[in-house]
Amino acid sequence: MALRLTRRELLAGSVSAIAVGCGGGSNSPTGPTSTVSVTGQITDALTGGPVPGAILQAGADSVQAGVDGMFEVTLTPALARVTIAAPGYVSRDTGLRAPGPHAVVSLIPVSFDLQFFDELCRGYSGSGSSLRWMQPPVLVVESSVVNWTDSYTDVELGRTATGEQIPGQLIDQTVAQLQRDLVLLSAEHFTGFASVERRTSPVGGRSEIPSGAIEVAWERGLAAGMTARWGRPIDAYGGRNLSETVSQAKGRVALDSVQFADMSPVSAGRRDFVLRHELGHAFGYGHTTVGPSFMFRQLLGVSARDSDAFKVFFQRPIGNKAPDIDPSGFAVNATA
Repeated sequence: MALRLTRRELLAGSVSAIAVGCGGGSNSPTGPTSTVSVTGQITDALTGGPVPGAILQAGADSVQAGVDGMFEVTLTPALARVTIAAPGYVSRDTGLRAPGPHAVVSLIPVSFDLQFFDELCRGYSGSGSSLRWMQPPVLVVESSVVNWTDSYTDVELGRTATGEQIPGQLIDQTVAQLQRDLVLLSAEHFTGFASVERRTSPVGGRSEIPSGAIEVAWERGLAAGMTARWGRPIDAYGGRNLSETVSQAKGRVALDSVQFADMSPVSAGRRDFVLRHELGHAFGYGHTTVGPSFMFRQLLGVSARDSDAFKVFFQRPIGNKAPDIDPSGFAVNATA
């Protein structure tokens, strides 16, 4: 059960007494401001369990959650900015819509590595804020080998198709791997791609990525071009545009057409690691400076720390910043 301890309620009695005891008030008294109640629960972002005794501050008013993490707060109808704090947790600055549906507000434990989270989940955008897919993307698989371009960082730039084709069996294996990784990297928030589309661009045609999609393609000359550009061996890359609009988001996973055409078990094992790493970039995950992490080195698997970060990442809106500040205009209980 929630405990209600609003300053408004504590002062109500004394304010009424003053009003009765003092004459000469305004001839045109202003009526009371209308308010509405919003209910919710404070939970642990990693375990999903309740956070007992958390304090929710809304302006001058505050309420304390019960032992079950439940709270009820009285607000003026609007989008209210609130701060939630509890011992052992990072304070969260977010919004509540009043009136609005029941809110579930998760807090990050202080034991969670926030520096790692900043690198992995807030580093890709370059602005220190999170950038993720809000709904499952479409997966577009280009079966025509395309030409690598030195403008590889331009995710939206089309590639010119060659006459070479990727074997159907290799495409099948790649799609199956990416489907598994989609579920893993989204902390099971997504159960699969919105759809899988296979495309065969004609020779000389442009391989373009539609909005709302991640494309996987094999690029001729990628390894040679990237290695020359960076001075170290690179045979794959991934990325996404920086659009915060879901309908305009685009991602790309590119593999060298020679290095990743081998169907042997050894090559398939390495391809799995690389695909997961590059899909991570297309998801909005950045490189980390320390391991263990699948974004620290291409041949490292997903660590427990990665998995915890995925959980938090998909509980936060686009634009969430350190330590845990949701963007202006966001409401944790907003209806979809």
